[in-house]
Amino acid sequence: MWSNLHLRGSLYAFWGIFFLSFDALLVRLAHAPSLTILFWRGLFIGLSLTLFTWVKERKSPVSIIQTHTRQYLIAGLFFALSGCGFVLSVMNTNVANTVVILATAPFFSALFSYLLNREQVKLHTLIAMAVMLLGTCIIVSSSIGTGRLPGDLLAVLTAATVGMGQAYLRRHQTLQRIAIIMLNGYYMAIFSILFTDLQPGAHSLVVLALMGLVQMPLALVLFTTSTRYISAAEASMFMIVETVLGPFWVLIFLGEQIPAKTIYGGILILSALLTNTWLSSMPKRTCNQ
Repeated sequence: MWSNLHLRGSLYAFWGIFFLSFDALLVRLAHAPSLTILFWRGLFIGLSLTLFTWVKERKSPVSIIQTHTRQYLIAGLFFALSGCGFVLSVMNTNVANTVVILATAPFFSALFSYLLNREQVKLHTLIAMAVMLLGTCIIVSSSIGTGRLPGDLLAVLTAATVGMGQAYLRRHQTLQRIAIIMLNGYYMAIFSILFTDLQPGAHSLVVLALMGLVQMPLALVLFTTSTRYISAAEASMFMIVETVLGPFWVLIFLGEQIPAKTIYGGILILSALLTNTWLSSMPKRTCNQ
């Protein structure tokens, strides 16, 4: 039976990913160019998490970053690149394609952890990676000749960037995640400031403020807090909530259909993800001497 702390951690993870699942819908509802979305989304995320860090830690976020300046700047850059890739992908292909392809990020993480940290990759993970690669190829094949292929390829690149960022964090586990996401926001704003519309209109600004000041900070704070009570592997299992609900919200509110090949590829990817996570979380058997 779950302990109260385990249940609390699981609820934090679920609700964090539940709020995160609205991300793609809000990007579409903003009705603004991609670079405008990146600027305001990033700026609002940076400002909200700066305030959160100041209140929670009772010290300047700068003082936190200065403890490991280079590592924080590199980690923030990885997440900023993945954030840019997510927005650009959503704007150039079906939301379902983007979200399902991003579910492969844990396996890029395993690959880069092996290359950078020499962490061994288990046989069942290698098999799952092959299945997920097949599922991704099926999804991408549905976009050939439709104009959505660049968005799909951006999703693959984004998943790889997320995996690289996760592998980097495994090497530097003492870094505070909230501070990294704060830096990620400021990076996105800096990257796009020269190309953005500083007056996007009231409707767009309201949606972007909702995304950057409420939805994203709430989702990230809840999800990162969950790892105080449950393992990172257990928390990652809840990512399937975004994979399922993200396309569902866009279907309900915007009527965007999910391509059949995305469903077939998604079933392969999610099956491989869940099976690998379950096998990885099983306790090792020990033999009595």
